[in-house]
Amino acid sequence: MNLLNFVRYHFDDGLDDLIDPLIRDQVNSHCFRMFMRIVFRCISLKLEDRPTMKRIIKRIEEAQDIQNQHEVAFTLATQSQQRENLESYRISLKEINSAIEDFSQEIPIGDGGYGKVYKARISECWANCIVAIKCLDPKGHQGNSEFNNEVKLLSCFHHQNIIPFVGYCDEDDQMIIVSKYAVNGSLDHHLNDPRKKSCLTWSQRLQICLGAAKGLDYLHSGLGKDNIVIHLDVKSGNILLDENLEAKICDFGLSKKGTKNQNDTQYYTKVAGTNFYLDPLYRETNALNRESDVYSFGVVLFEMLTGMLAYGPKPLISLVRRYYKKGLEKLIDHNIKDQIDDRSFYAFKELAWRCISLTLTKRPTMETIIEGIEDAMELQAGTNTSTSPTLSVSIGRGHVAPRGQSILSGHRDSQGDQRSRAQEKKKDNDGNEFSYVERTSQSPFYILIFLLLIISSELFRYL
Repeated sequence: MNLLNFVRYHFDDGLDDLIDPLIRDQVNSHCFRMFMRIVFRCISLKLEDRPTMKRIIKRIEEAQDIQNQHEVAFTLATQSQQRENLESYRISLKEINSAIEDFSQEIPIGDGGYGKVYKARISECWANCIVAIKCLDPKGHQGNSEFNNEVKLLSCFHHQNIIPFVGYCDEDDQMIIVSKYAVNGSLDHHLNDPRKKSCLTWSQRLQICLGAAKGLDYLHSGLGKDNIVIHLDVKSGNILLDENLEAKICDFGLSKKGTKNQNDTQYYTKVAGTNFYLDPLYRETNALNRESDVYSFGVVLFEMLTGMLAYGPKPLISLVRRYYKKGLEKLIDHNIKDQIDDRSFYAFKELAWRCISLTLTKRPTMETIIEGIEDAMELQAGTNTSTSPTLSVSIGRGHVAPRGQSILSGHRDSQGDQRSRAQEKKKDNDGNEFSYVERTSQSPFYILIFLLLIISSELFRYL
């Protein structure tokens, strides 16, 4: 069996054992999986599945950043005698009360069924940083079980799109979680505030969606070879925004942790989550899996497109299903309607539509969602920078739209026209027909063969 056939055959089972033994202990599992996913796409036998060189470079840079963060964290942990258990995250109740009283005069910045959230500055021994202190109400929706679950999970997470965990307090039957403060609050507050919503451009919304998708992808596939976390309560209220409007996933009280081979990552649980975001298939069957998070995230994507919250006067997803085929443009937030390029809109709306499919197998993975959002971002960016003539570009499995056309242009192609343009061919100097995607997707095939060889000296014997 040659190298590429070997990789294709064993990819689903994991290729960890093929890593060069000299570097195996150094490689971060999330970095490795991100690297291998882009490698596998490059050697795909379907031309349309192969990424562009720009996408390859971006993925390798992201994998490198993850590896660098892992090495820095490992070094710091070694120097400070890595926290071996939750005890080292415990913060005294006296410290908590002092921080709240000194900083915020006990005025909460958040209040809900779970309890209250306060903004405070924690003491020097805890990095002297501004934090959010979530005090769970014993009589609220989340009890001791949810509290312990969230503490254990947060202490294990290390990702730029997961809210950083600072510590916790369980003295005197208190249930307090301390995390880094996100300056710009939650995404739902931005969508619910006309002034804040008007300041969110389409490009910024795409960037926020991308960050949140990366955070969820980390939960689904970035926690090691066999580990998986299903968030179970994905919604705009659980996506925080920092000073740079970078998305941070939060609130893991309902989340479920398991292994990827546990009943094909499907769990039967008591239905939990938030109405209007909850996967209807999960509600009906009690069967929870990664696709349940995908459905909820699809609701968030449509919130970003329409500027409407899922639980408005009319349920958002009901409106989306009503207008999707004919007239979804009517639902676009008027604040961004003039900004959106048709191609970006078509790519985004189809991706979001697949997320809320009532057929489980039609929902995309978080990896595919990341790719789709990046496609929409690139198409949108091309509108502002391109001076080339109008041409048709295929968008993955999605629709096709002319370059540089705005939503308000009044031009709406039928699906048939879109399909015909997606199938357009060009001729080379010898008169041979080729598609735009085919011609630009072949070079990654050869380059990734080289990258495969880099990660495993063991594989040379197959050549």
